[in-house]
Amino acid sequence: MQRLRTFRKKMQIVDVFGHQLYLVQSKIISMSKTYIVSDADGNKVATIQQRLSMVVPKYKICIVGTEPYFIRRNISLLHNYSFKGVPWKAYGDFLGYRYQVQNDREEILFAICKDLDSWNNRYALKIFDSQHTLQGICTALAIDAAMCAVRSKN
Repeated sequence: MQRLRTFRKKMQIVDVFGHQLYLVQSKIISMSKTYIVSDADGNKVATIQQRLSMVVPKYKICIVGTEPYFIRRNISLLHNYSFKGVPWKAYGDFLGYRYQVQNDREEILFAICKDLDSWNNRYALKIFDSQHTLQGICTALAIDAAMCAVRSKN
């Protein structure tokens, strides 16, 4: 994945063979940052919307056909995130390059890793159960947006 930074920028999400799976666009006219995820056929499948928060970044994730859930960064030196609406936790390393999302039984659902060999801000997403693919993509986008929000405040 690549980081979204500017208006009208589109980002492709591809599989290991380079085939486009999803397209992500930032919503141009919006009170808060909103990203729209579409499948390869152009059908809207999810939105990630920043929620107003004075202290830590918080995002609402709405995937078509499921209940919305929220993710927010925890206040700590580590890059950990908590969820509301799903029984998950995200644990990041000290630098914020690697994350694991676990369920309440401490099973790893997916892992997010920043590609350090690239000039672009790209991520690799390893999904351990294919039913969590879209949730993994949306969570990775929300974490990346939260990292951008924290860095822009500093």
